[in-house]
Amino acid sequence: IHETIAALKNNGPSDEELQRAIAKSKMEYLSVLESNQKQAYVIGQSYLATGDDQFLFTYLDYPKEQLTSSIQKIIAQHLRPSGMHKGTILPIESQDAQVWLDLQTVSDQEDERILKGIKRDLPVEQGAQVHTIAVQQPSKFTFPRAEKIMLSNGLTVLYYHNPNIATIDFVLMLKAKNYYDPESKEGLNNFMSSLLDEGTKNHPGSEYSRVLESYGMTVSCSPGYITLNALSSDIKPACELFAELLTQAAFEENAVEKVRTQIISDIKDYWDTPSEFAIQLAREQIYGHHPYHKNNAGSLKSVAALTRTDLLDAYKRFITPHEAILAVVGDITKEDLLPLLEKNLGKWQGPQLPSISFPSLAAPIKKQLIHKINRDQIVLCFAGLSIARDNPLFDKLLLFDQIFTGGVLGAMSSRLFQLREQSGLFYTIGGSLLHHADEQPGMVFVKTIVSLDRLKEAESAILETIAHAADSIEPEEVAQAQNGLINAMVDNFESNRQIAATFMLLERFKLPADYFDKRPEQLLKVGIPEIKEAVKKNLVPNQLITIKIGRI
Repeated sequence: IHETIAALKNNGPSDEELQRAIAKSKMEYLSVLESNQKQAYVIGQSYLATGDDQFLFTYLDYPKEQLTSSIQKIIAQHLRPSGMHKGTILPIESQDAQVWLDLQTVSDQEDERILKGIKRDLPVEQGAQVHTIAVQQPSKFTFPRAEKIMLSNGLTVLYYHNPNIATIDFVLMLKAKNYYDPESKEGLNNFMSSLLDEGTKNHPGSEYSRVLESYGMTVSCSPGYITLNALSSDIKPACELFAELLTQAAFEENAVEKVRTQIISDIKDYWDTPSEFAIQLAREQIYGHHPYHKNNAGSLKSVAALTRTDLLDAYKRFITPHEAILAVVGDITKEDLLPLLEKNLGKWQGPQLPSISFPSLAAPIKKQLIHKINRDQIVLCFAGLSIARDNPLFDKLLLFDQIFTGGVLGAMSSRLFQLREQSGLFYTIGGSLLHHADEQPGMVFVKTIVSLDRLKEAESAILETIAHAADSIEPEEVAQAQNGLINAMVDNFESNRQIAATFMLLERFKLPADYFDKRPEQLLKVGIPEIKEAVKKNLVPNQLITIKIGRI
C-alpha cells in the first residue's frame, strides 16, 4: 500500500488510469442525475464543502491538464505516514480464554448494577409536526411499459427507450439461481459468477476489467443475474463485452484461486457477523431440505473443494439463454439496439435447464435455537413460513407488513418501531412478513439486537406484540399503508436499473402490462377483515422459531 501511494505521489497516475477515472466519474455523475434523492444529497454535501450550489453540475468541467498535478498534491498533503494509523485486532489465545471470561463476568455485573439504577418513568413524547402534514393524493404518473422482443436463439428481451439520461442498462436474469447448486457443491453458482469478469479469451486476466473501466462501464455478476451499465454512446462495445462475458469467460487457474481466497475470506467474515448470518440460520430452520435453505456463498469446506472443472461445467450449464430474460433500458432506439443484440447475442447457445421440483413446505413447530458466539449484544430473531408472491393473500400481508414491521418503506410508525421507542429495550428492530417471497413461499422474519441482561424481557415484549398483532388494526393505519405503497410505486421507475427489474417482475409472474395502473385500485379494495384473516393464518406465535445469537 505504501509503495503504491509513493508511486502515485512521485509519478502521478498514468494516462490510461486517468482516462479510466474520468470515464468512471462521468458514469457516477449520470447515476446521481437518475435519482432526485441522490441529487439532493450530493447538492447539500457539495455546497457545505465548496459553497457552490452548482458544484454537482459543473465539477466534471475541471481542467484535465491540471488533474495529474492536483492528484499528486493531494496525495503528498494527505496520504503521508504522519497522518496514517494502523489497528490490529488480535485473537484470544487459548490459555487466556478463561481470563477473558472472568473479566467479562465482572463487566456484565457492573453493567447490571448501573442499569438497575436507571428507570424510565415517562413515556416517549409523541411526534407533533408529523400530524400536521396532509397526505396528498398521488399525482398522475404514466408508468413505462416494456416492448417484448425475441432474438433468433429464443432469448426474451424486454426493451424500453428512456431518453432522460445518456446511459443504458442491461439486466440479464438467468433461470439458475443459487438453489440450483448441488447439495455437495453449495456456493458453486456464486463462485462461477464471481469469475465471469476475471478475464475472457479475447481479454485475458485483468485486461477485461481495464477495458470496461476505460469506457466507465460497470459489470455485476451474481447467481442468476448479470448486469452491465454503460454510456449510450458506447452501446456497440457494451454489447460486445456483455456477449464476451456470457460465451468466452476464461476461468484461468490464477483467477480461480484468487476468487476462491476472496470468497473464503467473505465466508469467515459472514459467520463472524451475527446480524448477517442470522438470516441463514433462519433459512436452514424454515426450509430444511428445500432448495431455498442453501447459502449463496457456500461453506468453507464446499468452496475449498470446488475445482476449475466444476466451475467450467457450471458455466456451460447455468449460463444459457433458455428461459432467461434480458431487460435493456436506456437512451437507445430499438432500431439501433436490435441489430447489435442479434449480432452479439442471437447466436448465444446453451442447454435447456430442467426445472427444480420443489418439495411442499409445512409451517414449523415452535422451538428455540441458540448459537453461541462471543458478543456482548444479542441478536434475537423470530422466523416462520410465509407465502409465495402469487398467493391471493399477498396484498393483504403486504399492507399489514407496512403496519407491523415498516415493510419496504421502513415506516417509523410501524408497531415494531413504536415498541422500540416506548420500551427502550432494543438497539434496532425490523423485519418482514414476506421476506424473499418468490415463486416459493418466503419467510416471516423479525430481527432485533438487545443487551443480554434484557433478553428475556425483550423476547416477551415481541411475542406479546406478535400475538395481538391483528386484534386492533386501525383504519388510519391501513389508509397510511395503502397511501404509502401507492405513492411509492413511482420508485420502481426511478432509474434504468429499477425499470428493468420491474419489467422482469411483471414478466416472471405473468402480470399484465397495466398492472401498476390498476394497482392503486387493488390495494384500496383491501379491507381490515381480509387483512386480519391473512395475519391470523400467517403470523402464528406457535409456528415461529426463536433464534438467539451471542454469549448465552
